[in-house]
Amino acid sequence: MNLIFLDFDGVLNTTASMAEGIHVCPEKVILIRNLCLELDCEVVISSSWRVIHHLTEIKELLYRTGFACRSRIIDKTPVIPSCNEFNRGYEIEKWLCSKQVDYNYVIIDDIDEFLPYQKSRFVKTNEHTGITSDDIFKIKHILEENQ
Repeated sequence: MNLIFLDFDGVLNTTASMAEGIHVCPEKVILIRNLCLELDCEVVISSSWRVIHHLTEIKELLYRTGFACRSRIIDKTPVIPSCNEFNRGYEIEKWLCSKQVDYNYVIIDDIDEFLPYQKSRFVKTNEHTGITSDDIFKIKHILEENQ
């Protein structure tokens, strides 16, 4: 099963869109939606948004901005109190270890807070552009290479 650990800020928005009050860019959401449909991916929210928004709120927000397949958003990572620069990586590791399934996954984020063994599954987006078609190409390569 293909899985995407998804951040929001710097991925589904940009520094410019945030300055304009646009917190989720529909064109970025559609890139993720199309990727999910093409490669049969499910999504786990790893964004800090998961701390202040319930999963149902996140699903509704993404649905309203073009992610028509709410059922593909399956969970959010646990929150671990900040302990070091690999915090988000530990949260992803804890989520993966809690499941009885071996996932083929990719991590999409604009900040590198991941464990060394996760680096080969990490696509770093640019906070000024958010996710791009070049990033999608890298994501596809990671998921297809690790099947």
